[in-house]
Amino acid sequence: QNVTFTASGNGNQITAPAGGIEQVIEGINIGGGTYVLNWTGTATATVNGTARAKGESFTLSANTNATVRLIGGTASQVQLEVGTVATPFEHRPIGAELALCQRYYQTTTLPLRLPQNDTSAVRANSFLFPVTMRAAPTVTLGSPENSWAVVPSVSTSAYGVQIIGTIAASSIGQTVAGYTATIEL
Repeated sequence: QNVTFTASGNGNQITAPAGGIEQVIEGINIGGGTYVLNWTGTATATVNGTARAKGESFTLSANTNATVRLIGGTASQVQLEVGTVATPFEHRPIGAELALCQRYYQTTTLPLRLPQNDTSAVRANSFLFPVTMRAAPTVTLGSPENSWAVVPSVSTSAYGVQIIGTIAASSIGQTVAGYTATIEL
């Protein structure tokens, strides 16, 4: 579907399509109890498939993902929070927002290099993610910048990626043009 973003004050306003746009909130962030959803704009909303009015309070189960859907209208300053009364929208610094996003998606085109080798052998190098991801991601390597003796393998964790490859004797080393790491709920 097409989603339109428009600058609105110190944030963005989206135009949610008729089919809606969803945000899944990771269960680790749901402590259970009473929550309230608030937003500005003309869109309607559901939480876990149940229609919710602006500022309405409802109960969520602890450690269970919650799906917020905005449908057919405009929305900005969307906020799901603990309690029975909606509070003013919390503006986070862009760096904090970026770090939260990087728990789910990271990409770089910086070269990842396996070290030089005097004899044909297996070499490995580890690269830490700038932000710990929510779980071990799926990693796709960028294209190699020179010839590999054997295509490298990748080992991942929530903290980083390790590239393991065989390098030809007298090689100047092997380089791959970055990676993309993704993890979904």
